[in-house]
Amino acid sequence: GLDPAPEVAETLRVAREHGTRAGLERVRALEEHTDPGSVEARHAQQRERSYARIGVAADGEMHRCEILLDPARGAVLQAAVELQVAEMIRARQFDGTELAPQDVRTT
Repeated sequence: GLDPAPEVAETLRVAREHGTRAGLERVRALEEHTDPGSVEARHAQQRERSYARIGVAADGEMHRCEILLDPARGAVLQAAVELQVAEMIRARQFDGTELAPQDVRTT
């Protein structure tokens, strides 16, 4: 088995040096080592709970988004949004064009 004290110390070191996401990845690896299959089981549960609902409000003007995504789907959505935002920033900085109205750019 694993000796908890050195593993905790190493996990804290990783988190300090490489950020909390790296620390969490180490925790997940240790979890899988001590309980094989547990990470995949949790991911399966998270996938089952994932949903995205987008609708138009009764007035037909406002949109409502309700989203709860598992890590994989969340990463895909986050990457898509970040790509669009990066394109808007690039267009503003290099082309001098605005792809969104002022109130959209600031919210």
